[in-house]
Amino acid sequence: MLLASLVLPSAAAQSLGGKAPIPQQTEPPERVDLPAGSACSAFGLKNDSEAALICFRTSQASISGKWEEARQLAVELTRRYPASGIGNFWLGQIEFKKGNNISAVRQFEAAVDLNPEIELLHMDLGLCYLAIHQYKLFEQEMEWAIAHNPQIALPNYYLGQYYLYNLDQPEKAAEYFQQALRLNSGDFKSRYHLGYIFEAKNELDRGAPEYQLAMATVALQKAIFSWPLQGLARIYLLKEKFDEALRYAREAVSMEPKLASNRLTLGKLYIQMGETSKGIEELKIAAELDPADATPHYLLSRAYMKLKMIVKAEEEQKLFLEIKAAY
Repeated sequence: MLLASLVLPSAAAQSLGGKAPIPQQTEPPERVDLPAGSACSAFGLKNDSEAALICFRTSQASISGKWEEARQLAVELTRRYPASGIGNFWLGQIEFKKGNNISAVRQFEAAVDLNPEIELLHMDLGLCYLAIHQYKLFEQEMEWAIAHNPQIALPNYYLGQYYLYNLDQPEKAAEYFQQALRLNSGDFKSRYHLGYIFEAKNELDRGAPEYQLAMATVALQKAIFSWPLQGLARIYLLKEKFDEALRYAREAVSMEPKLASNRLTLGKLYIQMGETSKGIEELKIAAELDPADATPHYLLSRAYMKLKMIVKAEEEQKLFLEIKAAY
C-alpha cells in the first residue's frame, strides 16, 4: 500500500488533559490500491488474460517486498503493452513503496501521458507530488479527479488531510471531509478527521458522536483503525469520566498494539489517574515503537521525577532534548 509523506506536527510535550494541542494522526494517509484485475481493466486490458496474470504476479511480488521480481514483471508489461501505461503504473507503485519518490513521479507521469483518463492514476501521481512537497501539483491532480468523476470520495479525503495538516485550515478541511462522507458514508477515516476537528475546537459533544460513528463503521467493515478510540479516550478524560477513557484507551491498544500513539495515550492516561508505574511501562513501549518521537521521553522524565528517580529522569530528559533537536 502506497503512503504519501504528509508533514504532520509533533505532539511532543503535551498534556492529555489540556485543551490543545491534541495528538494528530501521525500516520500518513494510505493510497487505495487498485486490485490487480481492476488495474488491467482500468487500463483497457480487461479481456487480455495474459495481462491479467502478469498484473496479478506483479501485485503479489510487490506486496511481498520482492522488488526486483516485481520490477521485472512491470518492465514486461511495458514491453508488451507500451501504449497503455500499465507497466509505468506498476513501476510507479514499486518505486513509491521503496521510497524512491522522484522515480515514482516520473513513472506515474508517463502513465498519465499514455492513459490520461484514469482517476486513481491521477490520485497516485498527486500523492507522489505531495510526498516531494509539490503542493500545487498535488492540488491540481486531486481537482482533476473530482472534475472528471464528482462521485468519488477519495480526492476529497486527501484534500481534507492536506488542508488540515499541511495548511492548518481546519474549516476548509472539514468541508472536504463532509463532502467525502456525502459521497461515501462508510468512509470512517474522513469521519475520524471530522471528529478530530471538533475535538481540537473543544466541541466535545460534536466530536464524540463522529468518533463513535467512525468506530461503528470500522466494526461493520471488519477493518483495523484505532484512531477514533484514541479520540474517545481523550474526550472522556476531559469530561473526567476516567473509567470510560481507560476503556477506550485499552481498546485502542488491543486493536493496534504496535501503534506508538496508542501506547502513548494509555501511558499518559495511567499517569493522570495516579498509576504511574503502569504509565511508565506504556511510555517505554511507545518510545521503542517510535524512536523519532520525543514525547514519551519527556513524559517519562516527568514520571521518574515524580517518583524521585532523579538519575532516570535526567536520562530521559537528555533523550528528549536530543530527539527534539534531531527532528
